[in-house]
Amino acid sequence: MDKLSDGQQVEVFMGLTSDDGSVAQLAKVHACIRELAKESGYTFDEMKTIIKQHAGLCYDAGGAEYCKSFADCSKDELVLAIEACIQIGREFNINLA
Repeated sequence: MDKLSDGQQVEVFMGLTSDDGSVAQLAKVHACIRELAKESGYTFDEMKTIIKQHAGLCYDAGGAEYCKSFADCSKDELVLAIEACIQIGREFNINLA
């Protein structure tokens, strides 16, 4: 708080503690995907699928690929998705950490 200037605004996310992913994690993963899509030339949806694949959130369901929705992910799964964003960001020289 000492480092804030007068009139400066702070954004805070709060949520109940549970095994479910948090609003802050969802916001972070979507912001990272948006930045990666912008810098890489992929669409948002294409980059979201790439992130889900790298995070292990996709599987083969009888010849078709199914990817879990971020809204249905646990905290740990969203951590994997955020880490996938950071790793892919490094390939594009984007610091998302």
